Amino acid sequence: MNLSKSVFKLSSAQVVVQIIGFLAPAIFANILSPTHLGIFITFQAFIGILGIPTTAAIAPVVEKRLSKGNRLVSAV
Repeated sequence: MNLSKSVFKLSSAQVVVQIIGFLAPAIFANILSPTHLGIFITFQAFIGILGIPTTAAIAPVVEKRLSKGNRLVSAV
């Protein structure tokens, strides 16, 4: 698969995920009761906060290891 096809597929997937992520709360707001919607929003916020350290700490470490050419998983 060439680079342009891969970039197009990844970009398309990201656009679809963003659209779903934007529309889902609006759909759930119409379906769920206010209590359940509050629980859903709190859960989404909690998951988002848990993702911050992952993005800020783990991703750069993995990128550095990959750029050095080291394997991420040690051979057993």
